[in-house]
Amino acid sequence: MANIKIDLGELCMALESSEEQDWYLDSKTGEMHFYSSLIDNDEIDIEEIEENPDRYVYVESVDSRDGFRIMEEFVEGLEESETSRSLARALGMRKPFRCFKDTLLDFPEARDQWFAFHNAWLEKRAHEFLKGEGIEYEGIDYPREVDGSGS
Repeated sequence: MANIKIDLGELCMALESSEEQDWYLDSKTGEMHFYSSLIDNDEIDIEEIEENPDRYVYVESVDSRDGFRIMEEFVEGLEESETSRSLARALGMRKPFRCFKDTLLDFPEARDQWFAFHNAWLEKRAHEFLKGEGIEYEGIDYPREVDGSGS
């Protein structure tokens, strides 16, 4: 199989998608296709995808357990400080994802570190996904900024 070019930014976005969204990777062209029953999408032919499962690979999004684990790993990697203690407390609260992101607003340096850590983790997960699917790829583009948008 020839190498295909993959937009890693799009693949990472697919890995973070919500339950209402389905993403498929065209293993022939490297294009990502988005489908949601909640919106009218003329760009994708879901029947074509369902009829060609060897070509269109479903991209399963990261589940909340993994999302929580990556936040824990980030906090564990920080030096003992007010920042690490505040973020650890946030993870123990009722809505840990929201509390974690809100707490990061109080610590801009840690916030930047978090987005770099998170994006690197997603990029690694994307490479693992492609390898697991046996997709040979090249020319990976990763245009996402480490500014927290979309995260």
